[in-house]
Amino acid sequence: MKKPIFFACLIHLFLMSGCHIFEDDSDKPVQIEAGESILIEDQEMSFSIFEIVTIDLGDQAFTDGKIKGKTLEGEFLDLLIEDNSLTFMIPKLDEGSYKLVFLEKNKPFNISFEVKVHDLKELPSAYLEKYLKKFQAQMAVLQKGNVQFSEEKSIELEKDLAILKKIFEEQFAKAALLNETELLEMAFFFEANEEVIEKLLTPIKEFDTSPNGQISIDEIENIEATGKGIMLKFPEEVLKFVKEIPKFAPIFSIGFSEGANVSVIESSSGAAVGLGLTIGSILLEFKELFAKIETRGDLVRTIGDGILKSNLRADYLFENEKTYEIFVSMKYRTLFSQDENSSNSFIRDYLASFKTFLGIWENLNSKVPLGLKFSPTNPTSSSTFNSKPFKVHNDYLSFSGISNPKVTGDLKKENGRLFLTFKTSEEDAQEFEFKINYENQDFVKLASVLNAAVFNNGCNVKLELTDYNVLTATATGYGPFKFEWSTGWHEIAAKSHKINALWPGNYLVSVIDQNGCKSQTVVNVPCKLKIEVIQTDNNIEIKVLDGLPPFKYTWANGSSLPVQNNLPNGFHNVTVIDGMGCSISKSVKVG
Repeated sequence: MKKPIFFACLIHLFLMSGCHIFEDDSDKPVQIEAGESILIEDQEMSFSIFEIVTIDLGDQAFTDGKIKGKTLEGEFLDLLIEDNSLTFMIPKLDEGSYKLVFLEKNKPFNISFEVKVHDLKELPSAYLEKYLKKFQAQMAVLQKGNVQFSEEKSIELEKDLAILKKIFEEQFAKAALLNETELLEMAFFFEANEEVIEKLLTPIKEFDTSPNGQISIDEIENIEATGKGIMLKFPEEVLKFVKEIPKFAPIFSIGFSEGANVSVIESSSGAAVGLGLTIGSILLEFKELFAKIETRGDLVRTIGDGILKSNLRADYLFENEKTYEIFVSMKYRTLFSQDENSSNSFIRDYLASFKTFLGIWENLNSKVPLGLKFSPTNPTSSSTFNSKPFKVHNDYLSFSGISNPKVTGDLKKENGRLFLTFKTSEEDAQEFEFKINYENQDFVKLASVLNAAVFNNGCNVKLELTDYNVLTATATGYGPFKFEWSTGWHEIAAKSHKINALWPGNYLVSVIDQNGCKSQTVVNVPCKLKIEVIQTDNNIEIKVLDGLPPFKYTWANGSSLPVQNNLPNGFHNVTVIDGMGCSISKSVKVG
């Protein structure tokens, strides 16, 4: 028996207003004979009541379509022939052997089958509780995940969930009206079809494009590998889908062929409720699959603008021999129609598989007149894309091109993290350029040039007195520096700053570098004024040996000249004052 196609009868029997399994005697087909027996090979032909079965009709060709059949015992059945397979539901028959007769171009054919005894494993209430819990869980997952989608997709999913919720509510309401016998028939339907239902749903439930299991969207460490992994795995998963899921097509084809005009099942309302809950659950499985694909679709990206950005400032400072963690990001874009011509084969294969996947669903969905709209976004149908930044994984990063020969660097990668260390033996900060390189054989090679400086931890200032009264402060550290003098003078300079000492005494200077390091020092400016008195008879000359010009001479006789001639006998007093206010007084005896 080709069980995966058995769902053909599921939808055939399920209708929003009820289901129809058996014809009444008022609409009997023309009496037919048993006709030619069809030999069924390699298929189990023993079934339970209410089991949906699909039987391979062998080499003889039969016309596709929906037909009527009956057992020789007079039980009427709705049949579907598609791809030379016959699908129908076993009616409520007693244990025993039966022949099913149907016409092909007015020629009768028959198939022999048996109905076996089937004992319930669970009470009807247990099945209802199980489907209720499953429905609630599926709805909760889909409603929670809905916030991750675009507004358009969120609206589509919201409408689909409202439709499916209504189906479930109607079936649970009908279940509440079932009598004890009907509830047992519902349970028989569940147990007769549970195993094959799970088998058919396997490719849906196991459809997984995660490259390494569950993906956490909040912690994408390697968007390139994640996206490529999804794209490589997707065609493999689609192959399973393509192989199994089309077998749902005859199910939907029969199920909704009559629209909502088919009368409510009269022979087994319980089986009809079971059918309705089963179909609702199947459709929710599809929606869960689509939501998963839609969510992961946002991770399928390629290089966007190709601009590397890091947490480094335009002029980044590295303390000498200290290690810094570096974060590099870049914009990655989603795929769109032009990527069908990508130079990367895995991108082309992914997009081709995606089109196949959606084509199969659209064909299947056309059999279901419920107006369901939500399905994953098809990249090939989009003429635009969206871009957003992701962290660049360090597998693709390196650095090079240090422009200053006095600087060396080292890059380390540990547990997905990237670290840089720069060194210099120079006392002063060293400025330089270097490159952060990105290289991924699947995409491109990129580089970003960064300006930086490496400095020693600390700063210092040296203060010297030159040219009698010139104070020169020289700083080391990371400049430019701010010089603050005790005279009240403030200045910003690259390396050093000078002021003139206007008087003798202590002078203090403080420097602050670009890292906030502060250093200060004091120097004493002494009086350097020295004079020599040269006396010849009644002539006196004051000669300045050291000191800062200009020099002022003050004699007791009122003269301001350094030389005095023909002085009278006696003591003559003189005071010399230099440019810094230093003074020396002398008393010279003449005669």
